[in-house]
Amino acid sequence: MGFYLIAVRWSRWRTCAKPPDWVPTDDVPGTIFADFRVDDKGHLSVWWIDDQRSNCDDVVTALAATRDRPDDLTYVLVDESVFANLGLPIARSKGRTPSLKANDYHRDVLDVYGSRLLRIASAFYHRGTLQRVLEVRVEELLRSAVVDKRVDLHKINRILRQMIEGAGQARVGWRERLRGWLHWP
Repeated sequence: MGFYLIAVRWSRWRTCAKPPDWVPTDDVPGTIFADFRVDDKGHLSVWWIDDQRSNCDDVVTALAATRDRPDDLTYVLVDESVFANLGLPIARSKGRTPSLKANDYHRDVLDVYGSRLLRIASAFYHRGTLQRVLEVRVEELLRSAVVDKRVDLHKINRILRQMIEGAGQARVGWRERLRGWLHWP
């Protein structure tokens, strides 16, 4: 058995270990629902991670490659058996990232409606493991993927692509590099 991964915003999830006092024990903070984007077909995008987590870096790289900059990337992993116990219909679907490999790990949770979304959010919040990949590691993963030709460089945002291609530069934060490229003071 493996895991399912969903990318989240750190500020919404950092309370997993100790939820705020105003949240009942068996409930979840309402703010986390913003990370569960259900499309107009009722599908929720998740990523399958193998039981050894050997494809986790590929998925993190794929997700990072869809962003505007190589910031920290936060995600939650939940055991595949949790989804099986909830009886959620899941289908393979091709991911739409610049990754040439990780798109095969994409899955859709089907027929997501209100009460089902609450069960999914609760599973990720109460049974999931919050992970954070720091900006430095995100940049390393992206650069490695470009060098190894595991991502389609032309499908990456122009500014992110310039940051990745600037691998030989001294390590500075993305804000400083962005100011330099856009000629900000």
